[in-house]
Amino acid sequence: MQYNVAVLFIFGGALVLFLTQTPWLHQAALTAILIALVVFGVTVNRQTDRTMQAARRLREEIARQKNLEAHLIQTEKLSAIGRLSAGVAHELNNALTPIIAYSEILEEQTEGKARESVGRIRQAAGRARQIVDSLLRFGRPTPPIRASVDTAKLVEETMAMVRYSFTTRGIDVSADLAPDLPPVFADATQIEQVLLNLLNNARDAMDKTPSPHLTIRAAPKGACVRIELANNGPPIPPEILPRIFDPFFTTKEVGRGTGLGLALTYGIIRDHGGTIRAASRPGETVFSIELPAAAGGPCSESAPVAESSPQIPRNARILAVDDEAVILDIIRDTFSANGNEVRTAASGREAIDILGTEDFDLVLSDIKMPDMSGIELYDWIRESRPYLARRVLFITGDVVDVTTQDLLSVSGRPYIAKPFRIAELIQKAQEIVSAEPTLRA
Repeated sequence: MQYNVAVLFIFGGALVLFLTQTPWLHQAALTAILIALVVFGVTVNRQTDRTMQAARRLREEIARQKNLEAHLIQTEKLSAIGRLSAGVAHELNNALTPIIAYSEILEEQTEGKARESVGRIRQAAGRARQIVDSLLRFGRPTPPIRASVDTAKLVEETMAMVRYSFTTRGIDVSADLAPDLPPVFADATQIEQVLLNLLNNARDAMDKTPSPHLTIRAAPKGACVRIELANNGPPIPPEILPRIFDPFFTTKEVGRGTGLGLALTYGIIRDHGGTIRAASRPGETVFSIELPAAAGGPCSESAPVAESSPQIPRNARILAVDDEAVILDIIRDTFSANGNEVRTAASGREAIDILGTEDFDLVLSDIKMPDMSGIELYDWIRESRPYLARRVLFITGDVVDVTTQDLLSVSGRPYIAKPFRIAELIQKAQEIVSAEPTLRA
């Protein structure tokens, strides 16, 4: 509006100067033109400022959109890596099953140095199993299942996952866990994820720190359990500290962080009814977590219970269904004693052919198989041999898969996860066989 008025005054003043010779009109026209020029200049400056502000906002919006697009691409990459990791983990679990099972058998059959060597093989396979479990949980996040969780065990197992990566970087890691540490009421997988995020962040932060050191402390605090992770890396600047839990905020180089780790960590702890705080000063950065303690945990004394080896079922007819021949061999070798009869099938369809003419006291079935899955086999058993549905024990290498979880939840059937221990397999089998009358005449 001001721009248009100024132009009108300039045009009108010039017209008066052109058409009239009257001195005072000349003077008034010149004055009007000067005023209009000033107004015009001010208006142009304002318009320029608005244009520059709009251009700046546009640049910021474009940058924000590009940043969001980059995060979406990174999220899709993580999703693809997750799916790949879950598939690889499933296959690794199948491969680890005979290593763990046969090392157990060999450990019982050997003595001296040979027994010690076999024990080391079993322990190494156990560590590999933990890594594979982590891959599965990364690839297929599970819905939260909260229960009483052994705090000390959770901390120690999480530290074991990252100890190698810390050791190779020369980072000293120690734990200070209170002897009377109560359990927490939490989802173990989610709290493990929280601790892994914080541990990995601390490791990266100490990348250039001389004599790097990290300590995990845990102790009861009122009705909660406090877990602290302290490292001697560079301090977090005070102006950044309030923003570290914001989504997409990161100080890492491009490609090294998504800015989601601490935001997810904060959300998990908040959803558990706990708190997480960060404090930083030169020489020490501490993340403090407080989680509700579970009522009636192992801190209360109880009489020790003597463990006994599970007994192999006797005189039972057992059908084992798995597409991995070596796992069928393990089951056959485990249960062939004590008068048991073991039949095997390499697929659900082959199992149906056998079940069409024979009865069994126990059906051990894998879930993911070609041709016909364990889910389809179980559906057939429920329809055609309903009395056998109570005798099914599932064996799976991917217990966190949504389809697998749905099956286990709806059917209510017990399961063991690959790679399994022989004792665990015998224990579960004995529970099912002893709960149902034998079908053998």
